[in-house]
Amino acid sequence: MRTVDRTGDLLICDCGRRYPVVDGVPIILKDPTGYLRADTMTVVERDLAPEVAALLVEGTPDDAPYARLLEHLSIYLDAHWGDRADPPVEHALGAINQRLAALPRVGEAVELGCSAGRIAAELARRARSRARSRSPVRYRPTEGRRAAIRILLAFAMPAPQSSMMKQLARLKFSGNALKVPDKWETPSGDPGAKHWGDAFKPSEKSTSPDPTAPPLFMPHTLNKYHTDTQKKLTQIVGSYMDGIVDAICSAWSTWQSTAVMTGLLINGPVASLGQVVGPPLTPLILASGPKKSPAELKYTNTISNIIGTSWLSYTATIKVPGLPWYPAFAAVPSPVAPPMPNIPTPVIALTQVTTPVSAQMMKNQMIGMHADPTAQYHKEIFDAVCDAFEKCFTIWQASTMVTNILGTGPVPTFAPPVAPVGPVVAGMGNMTPGGFT
Repeated sequence: MRTVDRTGDLLICDCGRRYPVVDGVPIILKDPTGYLRADTMTVVERDLAPEVAALLVEGTPDDAPYARLLEHLSIYLDAHWGDRADPPVEHALGAINQRLAALPRVGEAVELGCSAGRIAAELARRARSRARSRSPVRYRPTEGRRAAIRILLAFAMPAPQSSMMKQLARLKFSGNALKVPDKWETPSGDPGAKHWGDAFKPSEKSTSPDPTAPPLFMPHTLNKYHTDTQKKLTQIVGSYMDGIVDAICSAWSTWQSTAVMTGLLINGPVASLGQVVGPPLTPLILASGPKKSPAELKYTNTISNIIGTSWLSYTATIKVPGLPWYPAFAAVPSPVAPPMPNIPTPVIALTQVTTPVSAQMMKNQMIGMHADPTAQYHKEIFDAVCDAFEKCFTIWQASTMVTNILGTGPVPTFAPPVAPVGPVVAGMGNMTPGGFT
């Protein structure tokens, strides 16, 4: 899209595609139809007084679209702003807000997955705060309901971008300061130094090295044959690392869009346990990784197998450590709680063992599996790829949210009029694909 012209409540680009504008916010997506098919109710919902909204859903089933939307919104508001309610209620972000209050001031802070905006509001007290969220969310201040804020930055946090991982891998490899040709020693003494000086034309004695930044290799001298070796190796190794990183990030993206978390145990508002299930990374990486030569195929086979096995070992350890994901399930006025999504939580907040995906662990496993001590620069390549993977994984942990785990379950103590409400007991929660955002 080169230019966008505003026409009424539509954005129209040069190619003729049209995008809706709601409350002054353009909804520009690759597939707006698919998004709106699932979220139209959220997009077109109006700001109504709570009493009016309650009256509109009075007598309607709990699973009616607008009733579910209001219930969903209520859960998010309680989780983020419960301490501002009248009377105040315990809110899920209380402990996080206390930790934020102790942070020093910074120039800029970014929250990925801002949801109903409480953390972004807290960060704004200490920095220029930027909030990003996948879903459109409205929240109203406790006083002055005429004011309302809509956050609509509709995109999911993707798996790590290959451009970042490539740069991290190249930086790590560059840190080895490898000089080429290998084991070169400039001739000295008589007649070695004279022969070395007489063997080349003046134009060959001082040439430009490869300008790639960061430099993967350094020439021993500026002799043409040394800089040519540097350029050739930089192209070969750099091209391979870029290709394998592209394959890793593509596989990671596929995994993230299809993986789910299932088998959560829900008792009252608290969810625990669960299991992450997703496609194996090994065949995905192997399918698109570099394989132009037998050497590349062997490297790709080693890297894809170790990363795939390590990722599977890591994801098998991810469990929910007893989080208050379903506040409404503490008192449900029906024999069975209607399906309800969990409170979005970053992956890093879950119980997990990250040792399998540590750079040192994977590097050692790759060296062992490759089983070829003579393979040139294999340790440095494995080290660079694993280090970049670990750094991107650390960012992914903190920025990826666990969302849309639909919980439900029986309410065995529900017995009106004696007990008109009761907690969910032994309920279950299951994520729909795309819940890791």
